[in-house]
Amino acid sequence: MWYQVNVEGSQPSFRVSHSVSILNRSESEVAGCSTVVIYGGKTPVTTITTAAANSNYTDMAFFSIGIGANEEYAKPQNQQSISKLNKILGAATNNGTSNNNHSSTSIQNNKCNTTSNTVTSSSSPSSFNSFSINLSNNNTTTTTTTTTTATTPRNKSYSRLPVYSGQNIFHWENCQQSEGDLPGDRTAQSLVALNMGQHKGKVLLFGGYSSTLSHSSASSPKLNGASSSLSNKENNLSNDIFLLDYESLYWLKCKAIGNSPQPRHSAYLCQISPDTILLFGGINDQNQILTDIHLLHLSNSNSLKWHQPSVHGQYSSVQEIFKQKTSTQISYKTIYCSGYLWLFVSNHEIYKFEVSSHKWTQVVYYGTLPKGFDDNTLLCTYNHLVILLVGNELHFFDTLKLEWTGLDVDGDLPMKRKNHSLSIIGTLLLVVGGQHELPLSTVCAKDIEIIDLKTFLIKSNKH
Repeated sequence: MWYQVNVEGSQPSFRVSHSVSILNRSESEVAGCSTVVIYGGKTPVTTITTAAANSNYTDMAFFSIGIGANEEYAKPQNQQSISKLNKILGAATNNGTSNNNHSSTSIQNNKCNTTSNTVTSSSSPSSFNSFSINLSNNNTTTTTTTTTTATTPRNKSYSRLPVYSGQNIFHWENCQQSEGDLPGDRTAQSLVALNMGQHKGKVLLFGGYSSTLSHSSASSPKLNGASSSLSNKENNLSNDIFLLDYESLYWLKCKAIGNSPQPRHSAYLCQISPDTILLFGGINDQNQILTDIHLLHLSNSNSLKWHQPSVHGQYSSVQEIFKQKTSTQISYKTIYCSGYLWLFVSNHEIYKFEVSSHKWTQVVYYGTLPKGFDDNTLLCTYNHLVILLVGNELHFFDTLKLEWTGLDVDGDLPMKRKNHSLSIIGTLLLVVGGQHELPLSTVCAKDIEIIDLKTFLIKSNKH
């Protein structure tokens, strides 16, 4: 059954064309602890005035969830319980530095009671000190070490205590300010949270549109043999890479050696190993759908290197699907699951790309692609299952059995929407925001719809 959670706190402004990823954080005292990271985007056309047209956002928002928590976290009465709450909400943890004293002072200043509207903790970009990245262009291989220091620790503040519901806590945090090499206003960029490896706890951003992009910050893409100018604001596509330290809210712009992907927006980005990021497709500035695959390697020295693997198998069939078609003529969705990149196409074809062998294969499956599959369909994964939200209906694709399954849900369904986000934390499936299409208007929503799929998912895993 779906239910709605009204979460107070610093909610972000409603936006579209933003990017979302999930940062998992292991906490010993709660069953699950994760944060939905949201960056950038722009004002929806239906909600803007002429003066606010083309208004892009440069802020970030974090929606934190603690599963299996108790009332101590949501209504802290002492310094110890506030420290636990700060840990779940993404505040800095003790690193054995002098910052701990500052954090303790900030907590004490809040008087540790439930009437206080602000919970504050400190952190600094210490994890970026002596951070070695490759600052070279494609013609050089010089590695430079960049050292970042801060004279005072950064503070994260929370405008309200979190909502506590059924042993789960929910909280919004809207970050208006961050430091470092800021990506600026971006739309349709790619975002991935790094949940394993030496960079765990950081968030990587790639590409997208930027109205503040300069000629020096991105190369001019060559499309169909012709060079594309970046002087037009609408054509400011990027292939930049930025890395965010979540604890310190510090951005670092990174350059990678190797054959960089051409600038694009709406590419699919995922982490496939502790030191490897996979990038698939996207859309270029001629609205053409790209089907290339690139791997971004994060080496032990923290340098970045692009590599384009030689793919084989039925890749020509994948290319043929999108040949001479634009993103307005065909819909597709991509997700990484069970060691494969899965490509679902609105023409009812499914392809998978085996990451280990770089082989494309067309999938013969049982059942039918859900009716209504389009650009507003959203995907996420749980173990070997791909979860699709089509309209307001849930469908599952089993990547082991290669079959489709639907799910009948009791109670009222969420309103159908577009430009929303779908995330799964533990067994909780979350739908955040979006736009409702009404007969005479489009209404923007900030609601959070949740359904616990625990019973269904446990049953599926047993089979």
